[in-house]
Amino acid sequence: MTIDSVLVRDFSRLGLLSTFLSLSSHIQTSCTACDCIRIPPGVTTHNGPLQGKLFMATLTNEDMDKALVMGLEFNGLTFDDSTILYLARRDGTILITGDSFVGRVAASLKITVHDYLWAFVQMVNSGLLSENEALVKYNLLATSVNRYMHWRDPAKALSEASQGYKKTA
Repeated sequence: MTIDSVLVRDFSRLGLLSTFLSLSSHIQTSCTACDCIRIPPGVTTHNGPLQGKLFMATLTNEDMDKALVMGLEFNGLTFDDSTILYLARRDGTILITGDSFVGRVAASLKITVHDYLWAFVQMVNSGLLSENEALVKYNLLATSVNRYMHWRDPAKALSEASQGYKKTA
């Protein structure tokens, strides 16, 4: 699983990053992407409470060149976004992002991509959050943590997403 810096930032602000990272034994992001947001305290691979949960993938010069070329194909894509897309494609992982543009680019690159709703549903289905906790956190996300994204009604969105993911499981 690969995550972008937007998810790291937003879930850190919600106090959910550690909970989210419990969904999988290997979740990665790029050091380049997290450098752009100044990684929150404790989010490292070598010490702190998230030790061994979030892996900062380092990119070789060749990887950086490939990420740059990939990014040049899409007007408006930042280099940080390009590194995340490159990692997900290179490693064949799903990408979870809070950025709808990155999600559209990922889909066009045939990278399996999910949004925050998917992440919340997975945390509820895994017993990491109750439905009520998810609703409260999602509402907080929509009203104060990341007000600039287009958000649907939290209760309706979570309910619909949960039903949709249960049908496809």
